[in-house]
Amino acid sequence: MKSLLLLPLLTWCCVAADFKLGLLAPLRTLAGPEILPRKLVALAGLLAVKHVNERDFGLLGRVDSLALTHNISLLLGDTLSDAGIAVERVLEFQGENIHAIVGPTFSSTAVPVSYVAGAMSLPVLSYAATS
Repeated sequence: MKSLLLLPLLTWCCVAADFKLGLLAPLRTLAGPEILPRKLVALAGLLAVKHVNERDFGLLGRVDSLALTHNISLLLGDTLSDAGIAVERVLEFQGENIHAIVGPTFSSTAVPVSYVAGAMSLPVLSYAATS
């Protein structure tokens, strides 16, 4: 269902033939128990990109009017659930000329990421942060 959120973002900011998305997710953790199945977030992102690139919108129903003519590439950034590392990943993404950031997961990382990405005019769409 979260891949539905990407379609408006993609149609809004894609004028080029290729579109780079940066996905920030806590694939590993610095300390403590696993809070959620971390690698599933990355797999879901990869699957959504695969569906868009193959124009396979079976789960979405009819989307003929979108006229998607671009392909998406996904760069994964492991935040380790740490705000400082998440900001480092955004700065690394800057060198990759990404168009938007999906994630990070938690508000504790999403808030600092949004400040840095905002200064770079990069839209950020968090899939789980509450503030």
